[in-house]
Amino acid sequence: MFTTLQELPILMGMGKQDMLRMVELVKLDFKKYSAGTTFITQGDRCDRLIYVLSGEVCTERRGDSGSWIISEYLTNTPVMLEAENLWGMSQRFLHSYTMTADGGVCSIEKQQLGSLIANYDVVRTNMLGYICNKLERTRKLLFSPPPTDSREKLLKWLQINCLTTSGKKVVHVRMDDLAALIADTRLNVSRVLNAWKDQGAVEIKRGFFVIKDMEQLFVKKETL
Repeated sequence: MFTTLQELPILMGMGKQDMLRMVELVKLDFKKYSAGTTFITQGDRCDRLIYVLSGEVCTERRGDSGSWIISEYLTNTPVMLEAENLWGMSQRFLHSYTMTADGGVCSIEKQQLGSLIANYDVVRTNMLGYICNKLERTRKLLFSPPPTDSREKLLKWLQINCLTTSGKKVVHVRMDDLAALIADTRLNVSRVLNAWKDQGAVEIKRGFFVIKDMEQLFVKKETL
């Protein structure tokens, strides 16, 4: 148990004595979920810090317009879910989370997390580091040079709307809607997706496309 807790983001680096004291003071809520269980729905109140300790998770985000859905697959655990949304104006989860394999989840209520941040330097430092990394990634995307072609436009849209830039993604969207989202033409979007298909990085289906591993999309081929 202590080994598992010491590997978790935010708690990483805590000594055994501090960990023992924390377990006495803070309630750690452990739950097990079977495959197919949605344990967080997009828009739910983000009032607790949640770790997926084991199993595999599919995340789903629906665009505000309702014209697109992106699903991602998280297979490397433990993983922390949207800790940055515990504070700020919205304080809502931006994704839904569904187990695709039986697994376990641990959560800490926001109020108790606040006590940990106030009383343990390592927790406070870890949380600041996590939020700063998120801010740096967002700032990098915002201030990066504008896309110069359709491929770069589509890549940037995916980067903005995905949790990670690696792993499998399933994007449900009509070609016309996707073209409008990146301010481009349907023909250009189709050309980019078909080039990625020829590269072996994407499968195109009716009404959606599957990215086998998003990292492959950043390898620019002559066909693109």
